[in-house]
Amino acid sequence: MTCDKLKQKAKSLGNRLQRYNERVKRYKNNQLYYKNPKEFFRSLENSIVAEEDPPSPENMHRTWKEIWESEEEHDETAFWIRDAEREAEKYTMEEVRITEEDVKAILKKSNNWSAPGPDGVHNYWWKYFDCTHKILAETFQRALLNPSNLPEFLTSGITHMLPKGKDSGDPKNFRPITCLSTLYKILTGVITLNISRHIGKNNILAREQNGCRKDTRGCKELLIMDSLITKQAKKKQRNISVAWVDYKKAFDSILHSWLLKTLQLYGVSKAVINLLKCLMSSWRTRLHVNIRDHTYTTPELYFDDLKLYAGSEDQLKRQLKVVASFTETIRMQMGLDKCAVVNVKRGRITEGEGMLVKDDIELQRLGPEGRYKYLGIKQGLEINSAETKTTFRTTFISRINKILQSKLNAKAMVTSMNTWAMPYLSYSFGVVKWFTSDLKAIDIQSTDFIYLGRMEEEACRASKQCTTELS
Repeated sequence: MTCDKLKQKAKSLGNRLQRYNERVKRYKNNQLYYKNPKEFFRSLENSIVAEEDPPSPENMHRTWKEIWESEEEHDETAFWIRDAEREAEKYTMEEVRITEEDVKAILKKSNNWSAPGPDGVHNYWWKYFDCTHKILAETFQRALLNPSNLPEFLTSGITHMLPKGKDSGDPKNFRPITCLSTLYKILTGVITLNISRHIGKNNILAREQNGCRKDTRGCKELLIMDSLITKQAKKKQRNISVAWVDYKKAFDSILHSWLLKTLQLYGVSKAVINLLKCLMSSWRTRLHVNIRDHTYTTPELYFDDLKLYAGSEDQLKRQLKVVASFTETIRMQMGLDKCAVVNVKRGRITEGEGMLVKDDIELQRLGPEGRYKYLGIKQGLEINSAETKTTFRTTFISRINKILQSKLNAKAMVTSMNTWAMPYLSYSFGVVKWFTSDLKAIDIQSTDFIYLGRMEEEACRASKQCTTELS
């Protein structure tokens, strides 16, 4: 009898400990979800586990300093820049007047508890302290007229280095995410708002520019057009040559001089350009790394997917030479290990050696079984529907399961499914052909997971009642 009682007490204590852990998990996840949804979803994903120790602070600092502190400038003598300058004479930006309504519009779209910069002030406080909005607008207007009035802390940030894969020993294999002060975000948001109005009013962006457009789904539109082009080429047995071009550290290595030149070519006012030039010259950040109990912060630093289509291989080579020339002008580099070409004759992929564009630029050639990941979807000439649907279905069900196991409350659980799980699946609609039977199978499988989650909750309640009686 004594042994049985001890076993029952041990089981009772084990159940209590389990319920305590679940209660803590429920509380932490709900708090994190309402405070920072992006961080919550990132914690659920958690698919990358670094296997190696991170590089030393000196190595990390030296590598990224070379990228961000480059003093190189673009080639101003390129002939096509002269043509663009003549075109820019047509655009004249109106004088920028920063108003209280502009500040409110930016704050309205901001996340209350998104990660702040070194100042530690969240958007919430600026958003709901209405009395500061007018003062902010007046301060930003004075900074626009005289950028030297801006305080130094405004352009100071902290960059969190997240490993891209299991190989965390290489400093270049990290994704930098910089947290800047909320004031800097509000200021640049207001400037962006005025530039967007100018670009929209004059219809400056080219039709081919799908990124950075308001109220558009650039990636999905490109994938749908790509699917139609490649299907027609295969169905009608046409000749087509395709190239995928990727750039090394495209976001990090763009020259400051070229950013300012682009604004000039868009007809942006000199006051805005001078303000941004002043901000760029004072950018500084610290690198923060936290991997497997290795945490350090370095000293301060100052600081793409392109797809071409052609009717023949020779025409594609001419297009690639134009891209290479443009790349050389703005002093960027192609990531040749992530570039590829495919040549199709009468609807069939031909094999061969890589395509030599220039002496130092050779692009690998994909064979019939080759795959390239373009805008999140693997493809050759066409998208493999069966393989792609399996990937989307597996990831969708996995996300549903992770949300159910996170112990969120009912409202947050439904919202997170609509925010994190459903958009992933709907991204493939129109790009991959789904049958009614496929969607029904996904619906049944996801419903089963939800039902099992409810059964686990009921079992937990029953166990709690049983434990209380034993006590």
